[in-house]
Parts: sequence; structure tokens; C-alpha cells
Amino acid sequence: MSRIFSPVWKLMRRVIWIVVAVFRSAALAFGAAVPNDVVRHFIVVPLLLTLLALSVFPQPHLKEFGISPRATIIAGILLSLAYIVAWFSEERRRRAVKIDDPNIKERVRRILDLRTTAIIATMALFSFFPLAFWKFEGLSQYFNVAPRSSALIAYACDFGLMCEEPSAKLAAWTIYCVQLYVTILPILDALDIYDLNFSGVEAKADTALHLSLLTRLAFDVVLISVVIRGLRDTRQEIEIALARLDDTPQPAIRIGAPIIKRLEETAQPGRYDTSLPDRAANAIRALGGIRTRDAAEALWRIAGPADDGRIAPFAVRKVAAESLAQLGSYAKPEIKKFVHSELERGGNSIKPLARVLDGYRLIASPEDEKLIKDLLAQPKNANIAIKTIDIARSLIWNEKQVDAVAAALRGVHKELPPHTATRERSSVQSRGDKAANEVDRLKKASRPFWGFRS
Repeated sequence: MSRIFSPVWKLMRRVIWIVVAVFRSAALAFGAAVPNDVVRHFIVVPLLLTLLALSVFPQPHLKEFGISPRATIIAGILLSLAYIVAWFSEERRRRAVKIDDPNIKERVRRILDLRTTAIIATMALFSFFPLAFWKFEGLSQYFNVAPRSSALIAYACDFGLMCEEPSAKLAAWTIYCVQLYVTILPILDALDIYDLNFSGVEAKADTALHLSLLTRLAFDVVLISVVIRGLRDTRQEIEIALARLDDTPQPAIRIGAPIIKRLEETAQPGRYDTSLPDRAANAIRALGGIRTRDAAEALWRIAGPADDGRIAPFAVRKVAAESLAQLGSYAKPEIKKFVHSELERGGNSIKPLARVLDGYRLIASPEDEKLIKDLLAQPKNANIAIKTIDIARSLIWNEKQVDAVAAALRGVHKELPPHTATRERSSVQSRGDKAANEVDRLKKASRPFWGFRS
């Protein structure tokens, strides 16, 4: 028997995989691929609302393009399913990442957090169901639809609402589907005992009962079995990862974007303590392993100056600086703000500044002339001076910037603290002069020669 069913099962899995891939690709094409939640929902929500609006209020001039209420209902159902399938596939990818994977940070970065998108799509999906019963005669012919027999619709009509036939029928189908949805939910399913009917819609054939059953099962499978259970599983994984923060940040890094907010909350209690607990420190390190803009913004809220002017302690800033450096280009604004804030600070800024410069080296540009000259004008120690010199010499400066940058490079050794060892000061001076000469050569190479520019 296994020889018979094994090829069949493989074929079914292949077909399911193809269907999932098609739905996922459609969802990504229609906004799900956007990593930023706000921007993504700015695309997804109006798109679904437009399909709902066109299903209820058809536009005659769009019919010539094949955009009818039935077409928009089908498109809305398929698109909602696509968003849910995309979320489900992303969660499977997330759970497939192993904690000991050497490329865990890069793999997690590519996984989207579509939890809210899945909830929005689920709400839209089951908003299209009553519209389908309303618009598709093949579905509604098996039911008796008498909106005036509904106490709710009759009560609304007394106030001048839903008195016309189209709106009354839509209200009847909406109430009917809502009743189907509600009786699936725990506790409320006991209402079936009373056989209550608030919609004015009744089955007149067994086919109608089958359609009602399928609607209930769809709501049960999609919302409860898939979405709610999937969200619960993700929440459980987040709680487990948070519980392991005392020992390691790796499980939190594996989860990625969904845990960012909780990591920020975990790191905040130690923000103004002189000592940093291992749990808070690992939360900050985990944020550095989740390569997204949201993680960078969370790190800045943890390590940057607060609204009341309070400054995070040295231990917090030191770990946060290392995490920001790991994020690199994802934390470009935050790294620059961190460098600037550490320059303005007096003592206890050497190690945080030195660590964040490792990340700043990857994102620095000639537009940062003022910040780099500030670094050269007030180096905290020889190590920071050398890192800044290396950053300055790696950039291509324009003619207007060359003189100022070269002068700052030649004078950086004079700005070192008085207690700097002579050997270190000489090393900085030699390195600064060499970098200044390289910058000068770039200016000379760009000067015109016989009407041509090299």
C-alpha cells in the first residue's frame, strides 16, 4: 500500500507547494514584500477596501474592462487568501531557521513579519463572503431571502436605514454570515441550541445547508485553526526566547522582527541602572542581530538621550554601540546620531564611541564632513583617532572639502588628550600625515591638464 500511496502523496505535496508558491508570489507582488509595516499596510488596506467598495458600489464605466462586482469579489477572496498564505509560509521559514545556523542573521533578515497583515486579510476575507452570497445567484438560489422578516433589519428600517431592496438583502446576508461566524467561536456556539435567526435568510434545499457548512468550516479552519493558532505559536516562541535571554540572545535573533518590541521592553528596565543585567544585555545584543530598521530605531530609543535629558549608563551604551555597528547600513541615521551624542558627552564615552565607529566606517560618506572633522578635532584616545583617520582616507572628497579635511588629519595628533603616550601620539601623527597626503593627491589628480581632467 505504501508503494501505491507514496507517489500520490508526493504528487499532492507538489501540487500544494505550487499553489502556495503562486499565492505567496501574488501577495508579495501586491504589497506583502514591503518590510516596513506602516508602508505595507498603506498599500494592503486601501487595496482590499477598494475591492470591497467596488463589490458593493459597482462602477459602470469599469465593466468594459471586465471589472464587475463578481470579479472584484473573487479577486478580493483570492488576494486575502494570498496574504494569509504568505504569512503562513513566512512563519514556516522562520521556524525552519536553526539557532546554530552560521548565517542566522542574514536568513532572519529576509523573513517578513506579516502577522498584522494576516489579521487584516482574514477580516477582509470574511467580509467578502456575504457579498458572494449577495451577488452570485448560483449561491443565493438555494435560500429564501426575506429581509423584512428580520427584526434587526425591520428595526433599522424604522429609522430610514436598509429599507431599499438591495441594501436590505446585503444586510440580510451580512447578518446571516455573522451568525455563522459567531456560532463557531467557543461559548457562543451554544446559541445554536435556540435556532435563532436574525437575518431573514433560510435554507430551502440541502445544498444551502452544505454551503452554510462550508462557510463555517472556512471560518473555523482559516481563522481559528490557522491564524489564531499560528499567532499563538509565534507568541509562545517569543516567550521561550525571552526566557532564554539570561543565557543567550540566539533564540531571540532566530525569531526576528516579531520579537523586537518585546526585546526593547526587556532592555528598558536597566536603561538607567549603573549595572546591566545579562538579560537586558542579551536583549540589546539580539536587536543587533535582527537586521531591520525597526531594530535600529529600538536600539536608539534604548541608548540615546531620553526626552527628559537623562543619559543611558555606560554599560548600556557600550553594548548598544556594538549592536548598532553590527546593523551597519540598516542603522545609518542611528549610528550618526550615536556618534554625535558620544562626542558631546564627557567621560565614559571612549568604548561606546570606539565600538560604534566600526559600524560607521561602513556607512560614512563625504556628506558627513562636519561629523568627521568633529571626530578629528576631539579624539578621545589614539585608537579612536586612528579609526577616524582610516574612515577619512577611505572617502572620495571633492575639491572644496580636501583642504579642510587634510588640515584636520594633519592636526589630529595635537588634539589627543595630554596623558596620551608619546609613541601613540607619534603613530597618530604619522598616520594622519599619510592620510592627508593621500587626500591631497586626490585633489591634484582632479585638476585639469591641458584642458582635460584625469
